[in-house]
Amino acid sequence: MLQGMTGYRVLLLVVDDTEIAIEMMIALEDAGHSVEHVFHVDEAMLRVRTVKPDAFVVAAPPCDESLARGWSVRHPDVAMVLVAPSPGARHAAQQAGVPCLERPIKPERLVRVVERRVERARGASGGPGIRRAPAPAVMPDGPPSGMRMRARRLLVVAPRHIALRLDADLLRRHLEAECQVAGDTRAATQLLDGPLDGVLIDAALMVDPAAGVVLRQRIHAKGVPISPIRFDAGGDFISAISAIREAADALQGVGPTYVRQAGAS
Repeated sequence: MLQGMTGYRVLLLVVDDTEIAIEMMIALEDAGHSVEHVFHVDEAMLRVRTVKPDAFVVAAPPCDESLARGWSVRHPDVAMVLVAPSPGARHAAQQAGVPCLERPIKPERLVRVVERRVERARGASGGPGIRRAPAPAVMPDGPPSGMRMRARRLLVVAPRHIALRLDADLLRRHLEAECQVAGDTRAATQLLDGPLDGVLIDAALMVDPAAGVVLRQRIHAKGVPISPIRFDAGGDFISAISAIREAADALQGVGPTYVRQAGAS
């Protein structure tokens, strides 16, 4: 479980589509829930038995039918949600009362279905409900009198061969932000100690079952939003810059910050 979260513990099994795994991670974590992603069904079942997550979200057509069949009987305290299930799993889910979601995934619907299923299971067992984080404050349209807007402070976590070519001036021009760059998780973890408004992170690293989980844990403990960078494996450096810009543009929850102008009283 990721520390510092106030929502539910969600175990996510996605065996063949990292893109949808990233989308679901972001949606659930932005809603205040901790997410652990695994690639293999055996590992998932081990986590269900040992960690006892609140919800188990499955996007794994090769094995979803066997998981869904009789799930509510075997694991009544763990809510299950299937994503784009196989025909056999859909039938098993109907018999077990397990909800199914179709692609493309709508983040709000995913969060709503997961929360409702967990709340139903909690209600049946007398467990506590969800503790929601306060709503974000509404940002003003312009700087208050005597104040100026401060550039966003971002951490960019990219593959080493890309990170070596990035520098603060280049990213400042493209992102209009003050950026630090890390080419591995160790460097990224060290840079998290400084002031940050958001983290742009290589999408492949986000779903790494080892280093990615630990880094996301640290980022969420710091309380800053994450946006995945979807690098093109066969792309050049220009396409990498474009991917970083898209991630920066998609960064959620980072509004303008104002500081007092020099000489202002």
